[in-house]
Amino acid sequence: MCKKTNAVMATFAFIYNVPSNFIERTWKDNEHLINHFKSKFIGQCHHEGYASANAVMNFYSELTDDNRSKLATFINDWYKNEFNK
Repeated sequence: MCKKTNAVMATFAFIYNVPSNFIERTWKDNEHLINHFKSKFIGQCHHEGYASANAVMNFYSELTDDNRSKLATFINDWYKNEFNK
């Protein structure tokens, strides 16, 4: 499968199967960011519905490029481990 196809599949799999601890796993080395991002994500969930596609996409859109990259890396690794066994 090509890299672009895999990236799209990983993204959709994540959006519709959001791991409850994805923030802790993605930013495991920064307690401040964990707390900050959990608050942001919970706010999106209250507005859009818990872990809805809109909540996930809005959360992603509010991240800096560095943090988007970190989340994208997590999603890619998560997808490989969860769906490509």
